[in-house]
Amino acid sequence: MSKKYVRKNGRGAIGPAKITSALSLAGLSGTGLKLVIEGRTNDSDNLEMIRKIEMIILAVASGQYVVSWSMSYNRLQRWRYVDWIITTPLLLRTFHLLAVEKGFDKPFLPAFSWNMLMIWAGYLSEFPNTKRPQTISRHSLYILSTVAMIFIFREVKEWDDYLKSKGVDTGRLPYFFYLGWTAYGLNFLNPDEELRQTTFNILDFVNKGLYSFEIQKVIRENF
Repeated sequence: MSKKYVRKNGRGAIGPAKITSALSLAGLSGTGLKLVIEGRTNDSDNLEMIRKIEMIILAVASGQYVVSWSMSYNRLQRWRYVDWIITTPLLLRTFHLLAVEKGFDKPFLPAFSWNMLMIWAGYLSEFPNTKRPQTISRHSLYILSTVAMIFIFREVKEWDDYLKSKGVDTGRLPYFFYLGWTAYGLNFLNPDEELRQTTFNILDFVNKGLYSFEIQKVIRENF
């Protein structure tokens, strides 16, 4: 197997992508195990739901790394979308539930809808249907996905502003969306597949593993 083939396909290669994949798997699964061991820490149903959702997020993310371990980069990237279509709305829901706990009464549906559009457009821009004419260009789909993400940020800001108006210090929590999710979008454009997958691995741990630590910290200090 040539080095060029290994770099392109990722199969059996022990490089930065494989190393960071193993580290992310260990970090995500370890964080999930921590939540399981800690058990319920408060009487609020909303806050307990956040803990349970976080465990699902971390389980799905960890499972994606296990299932895709020996896949080519092309197949791996498709599996990432399976992960993202499950975990991204759940991540948003945890932040929304914080606001709900403080009396926020607007529905989650707008954020969920924009999120589905972001993932759908992102997937089609990366994996266009070659069996039929492309009615929307890949660049247009990428722009559509980016616009949807901006509307998601608007929802996040509304939740964050509401929480702050109730005296809740959200800390770095909203920036996992503003900066972390923007980084995913920018990494989509990375032409170096090894570096691209390495970066996605790191972003997965930051935006799911470290996010979990941060939201639990916000709960401990403010609720």
